[in-house]
Order: sequence, then structure tokens, then C-alpha cells
Amino acid sequence: MRRGFTLIELMIVVAILGIATTGAVGMQNAETAKRASQLSVQERALQCLEHEASAITRGVAADAVERAALLKEVPGAALESKAVGADATALTLRFRTVYGPQERTLVVFGRPR
Repeated sequence: MRRGFTLIELMIVVAILGIATTGAVGMQNAETAKRASQLSVQERALQCLEHEASAITRGVAADAVERAALLKEVPGAALESKAVGADATALTLRFRTVYGPQERTLVVFGRPR
């Protein structure tokens, strides 16, 4: 009675493992690209909030042209400003990413003009 595997059996196993590994690496690359896209959109959203917050803390009106340019870079962006107390403003930005809708809120102390 023989023991062990033949060379062809080992080659088949190696080929199957290679195919499975290739598929897993491809899926990981796709997920990495989606994550990078999401992080890029989130960073642009934070830039929009920082632009508005900067204007509030300086006590000036935010530049409408710059605001429009920043919001244009964020898919589905909707910026909302709401007073939350005597001297605070909540800036909320709703937007879409590859993982679905998201929302970021920043509370700024100061009054918008």
C-alpha cells in the first residue's frame, strides 16, 4: 500500500490555493479603495465645517463662493446651522459616502453673522 500524494495531486492543491488567494486579494483591494474614497469624502466634509466655524469664530460672514466650492466636492452635502444656547452654534453637515449617508456636527462658540 502506498502512502503520500502524487505530484499531480499536490499541483492541483497548489493551483486551488492560488486561485482562492487571488480572489481574496482582489476583494481586499476593492475594499481598500472604497475605504480611501470614504475617508476622502469625510475629509472634505470636515473642511466645509472648518470653513464655516472659522468665519463664526472671527465674527464675519462666511465666503459664499468658497462655501459653494467646498460643498460641491462633497456628494449630497447639506449644511445646517442652528443656535444652541446663548453663544454657541451647531454646524451639521449631512453627506453620502460609499457606505451610506453620514452626518458630522461641530459646535462652535460664537455668533454667526
